[in-house]
Amino acid sequence: MANPSLQIGNSNWAIKEDNLLGYSTAGTRFVPQPITMTRASAGTRVNSSGLVETVELLGSELVDCGDFSCAVPLDYWTESGLASIGGGVASFVDDGTGVNSYIQQDILTAGKIYKVSFDVTRYVEGRLQVVMGSTAYSTDITSGVDTYTFYLEAISTGIFRLKRQGGYDFDFDIDNVSVKESTKNNLARVDYDGTASSLLVEPQRTNNIQYSEDFTQSYWRKDKVTVTANSIISPSGQLNASLIQETVYTSSLPSFDLSGVITLSAGTYTYTFYVKNNNGRYLGISFGSSGERVRTNFDFTTNTFKTLIFSGTTTGTASFTTLGDFYRITITATFPSSTSADTVLMPLATDTYPFYAFQDSDNRSFYLWGAQLEIGSYPTSYIPTDGSTVTRVQDQYSKTGISNLINSEEGVLFVEMAALENVNDDERTVSLSDGTNVNTIRLQFNTLNNNVRVFVGNGVTQVNSNITISDITVFNKFAFKYKQNDFALWINGSEVITDTSGNTFAAGTLNKLGFVRGDNTEYLFGKVKQLQVFKTALTDSELATLTT
Repeated sequence: MANPSLQIGNSNWAIKEDNLLGYSTAGTRFVPQPITMTRASAGTRVNSSGLVETVELLGSELVDCGDFSCAVPLDYWTESGLASIGGGVASFVDDGTGVNSYIQQDILTAGKIYKVSFDVTRYVEGRLQVVMGSTAYSTDITSGVDTYTFYLEAISTGIFRLKRQGGYDFDFDIDNVSVKESTKNNLARVDYDGTASSLLVEPQRTNNIQYSEDFTQSYWRKDKVTVTANSIISPSGQLNASLIQETVYTSSLPSFDLSGVITLSAGTYTYTFYVKNNNGRYLGISFGSSGERVRTNFDFTTNTFKTLIFSGTTTGTASFTTLGDFYRITITATFPSSTSADTVLMPLATDTYPFYAFQDSDNRSFYLWGAQLEIGSYPTSYIPTDGSTVTRVQDQYSKTGISNLINSEEGVLFVEMAALENVNDDERTVSLSDGTNVNTIRLQFNTLNNNVRVFVGNGVTQVNSNITISDITVFNKFAFKYKQNDFALWINGSEVITDTSGNTFAAGTLNKLGFVRGDNTEYLFGKVKQLQVFKTALTDSELATLTT
């Protein structure tokens, strides 16, 4: 079999800002072919350790002598007022005079975002400001001895300063100061399911819950329950999952829900959260208001939902996935009219239906993390929030100017991929094109249930065929062969579409690969394990091998 002229993935992943690694081979040489990537926001993924994380690239360390252990720390640091460096720490000790006190280095560039971290190794009282150029950020270190991390923008070039915050007495030591440039936008996300990796390509979504992890906030209403923050390790690998525990044994149920500040318009919404059982068995779930809502129970022992009950004319579904010892519960509901986003969660003594079961005196509880409410019929990757809604922008991938890597007269487009949903609201496309929709080869998830379509057009439609397969949301291997009067689609080792009539393109016509139609519509949303472009039309035997 001929070598591909362009490859992506197949467990060979590398990213940098604005680019995903694509590659080709020339003899024994590896030739990088960067794929342009855009997403003007941060995004999360499940990493190879099975943890939810924000994808991030960090620059080199900018702080010199950040541990204060070098021979002469003041060769690197400037100290002032009641801040002094000695004994391997920087000490801030108040003498009651209110003198401005700080340590600093000149290391910042305007407009950059930095990851700033330090250890508080001794704490009595006080607060600390981090000054980034001309802007001072107040930080709360009142939790005492701990490691503190902040993402801060330098509004102007120049000084990084750690400064006691005025108006407060202060007495504390800090150590291990670090400042690194942080990049989170326009980074590809390689998602892991066990050891299998794939490129995550998602639409724009907004988490409409303002506090997705801090359930102590008044934003979350509590009725006969207490919330204990930072109780166990969450799916992020951090100590930030909360314990939700009933506190009063009465004939009325405890509940834990949104404070009712979110109003939902008519439409389809998906609510997700990560939950782990503590000392009960059943979790009662209600999504929506009393007039329009969906209700169910989840059984942690059998991993099943009780049959959903709907109020009004609401419809919906319930499902779950697992991540470590947490469940990610998903409730999707279509509301016919405006309602509120009350989402009631409660530990249950029994599975009495519909989840109104009197509690016993066992103070049942569960752990909660990562709540998300988004418009759409399926869940997307977690979008963390802390005081406001957050939008993750759509992922986009393309590479132009590659007529040398595409044979316009014959070849194969091979993709191993899965859709994010079963029924699409639009076609979701991988294409070779000239940057328009005039000259294009398209392999796409169709608007029909579990349907796949291939299309070839050179001003006139040459091929336009589709086929229904068992499940587009699992990974399938697709290979589309194109050649004069010789077109075929192979899926998972079988030839499923054949067309013996049609033209291809003049040499040099096709010059763009995109997870999109040539004219930048019908963007792909899915997961891609690998993609290969071949400059020859492979044989049936080779196509069977490639897709098996």
